[in-house]
Amino acid sequence: MTTGSTPQCPNCFRGIPEGARFCAFCGIPIPLGDKKRPDELPEETPSLESLSGLCSVLRSSLGPMAIAPIGRAISRTVKRPLSDITRQINASRGFLVRGIEADVARELAPKLEELGVDFFVVPDETIPDLPEAGRFSSGSFKEQGLACEMNLPDEWKSIRRAWKDVRLISCGRLSGEASNVVRERVGFLYSMDKIQTRVDYKYVIDILLRNPDERIRIDEDRPEAQSTGVRSEPLTEAHLVYLARQLFQFSADTPKSEGVKTLAFDGPAGFWENATFPTRHDFESYIQWLLQLLKYGKPLPSGM
Repeated sequence: MTTGSTPQCPNCFRGIPEGARFCAFCGIPIPLGDKKRPDELPEETPSLESLSGLCSVLRSSLGPMAIAPIGRAISRTVKRPLSDITRQINASRGFLVRGIEADVARELAPKLEELGVDFFVVPDETIPDLPEAGRFSSGSFKEQGLACEMNLPDEWKSIRRAWKDVRLISCGRLSGEASNVVRERVGFLYSMDKIQTRVDYKYVIDILLRNPDERIRIDEDRPEAQSTGVRSEPLTEAHLVYLARQLFQFSADTPKSEGVKTLAFDGPAGFWENATFPTRHDFESYIQWLLQLLKYGKPLPSGM
């Protein structure tokens, strides 16, 4: 980030000397900005008239949006339950509705425009499935690129890639409920068991590679053993914070979701609003949306 010609720290926003590797005020690593991404011309968004088959309607940004009236308009047009529509919008962040016929998308478009929604429509067949995720086991991120070991269901693989081969780095916070039983005294002689429920959060980072397409997953949930017979030690939240800082520093201009910076620099809880997901499936839908934004030259949500 810069103001005029003076570089600023991405965490505390104070001025830093040109070429500094760490901020003198808050001590965070400063991302290296001298690596250029390969030239990739964005594709033109398909016109509504050209669409055929099944389509998806996607948001163009994460700006403020009135979910209730938009959900009702989509529900009535596509003939799906309102609860299903609003859950999809809230869960995946970027998809308004998926798997609708092109004629229905054309019918829906003016209603969304009237409600002030920034959106675009693409054929479902152009939204590829994500590559199978290989679990990060060990490795490092440097100026030249990434080098790590990852565990796929049926093989153990070494990855050595330059940053120009990284399509996207995305980070999310997964929410889940955890319960435990607590015995409480009732009166002088009796006690009873009560179930206490709390919301727990775990973090996940996905690194999307190109040529060939691969996906590295860094998360706190680690299987004890897979068919390879290799045991992976669990990663802690502190590990993920450290790795997120490395990614932020060394990957330079590689596209990143807003959660990467939020995790790396311990952003306030409010910054996780658009990067918290109830399931891994919802997080992966979010990644698919980010990839569509990149494909059509639209800016990624900036977050902090």
